[in-house]
Amino acid sequence: MISVPLSGGSPLHPTVTYSVSPLFEAAASLHSLAHTTQTKEHSDWAEELLSGFDSEGILKEWEYFAPIFRETIPDVLDPVQTKEVMFVEDLYGYFVQMPTTSFTKSFLTPEDGREIGNAPPAIYQDARQDAEFVKGRFSLFLSTYWLLFFEEKWEKIAPLFVNEAENIYEAIRTPEGCMAFLQKVAPLFTYREEEQELICDDGTTENVQADQLILCPSYFYDQVRLVKEGLSTYLIYPMKKWKTPR
Repeated sequence: MISVPLSGGSPLHPTVTYSVSPLFEAAASLHSLAHTTQTKEHSDWAEELLSGFDSEGILKEWEYFAPIFRETIPDVLDPVQTKEVMFVEDLYGYFVQMPTTSFTKSFLTPEDGREIGNAPPAIYQDARQDAEFVKGRFSLFLSTYWLLFFEEKWEKIAPLFVNEAENIYEAIRTPEGCMAFLQKVAPLFTYREEEQELICDDGTTENVQADQLILCPSYFYDQVRLVKEGLSTYLIYPMKKWKTPR
């Protein structure tokens, strides 16, 4: 269970605040692309994107990395780790400074020793044998994807994040408004009025007090997910999607 004290008065900022990570959103879009179950609009977007990959000569690279995104989004790409990566130029530095051990651990976690077909995908074996090379290869693929495809999509969906930020800051004027907003996006939250604290049932028996709740809306990610980092708790949740012009 996670508790977030709201006794600081209204508005609740910065106890409850907002964050967005373009790099996480790019990774979430690839996670979405790797899934075969898609809405009609998603399917059209995916078909167009794969055609673009083929035209630009990076389809083979996508097929190489797709097994990772089919399982999950690597931890090194979550919004907590990537909150400072706002532009593609930041991405280069992020991967250069990333310890190879962190990269390897993040990439190998989804496999859990399983085999797909007769052998695990090449990405898993390569990450064990030459993680530094795979990290550089992945950085190049991701930066190419961002520049050639995601950047244009990000420009189209960015107004949705601006609108969501306005909704959040309006909601957190009062504890009641904050609770009403959270009930819409993540019903696992409740509010103890007498104690003036938010309570989140995260399914664990451990009682954790967080000084800050950071709301991370996503256009592409379709699950509610909690990430704990120090004294902060990040809530990743899906916005309404597939409504922007293509």
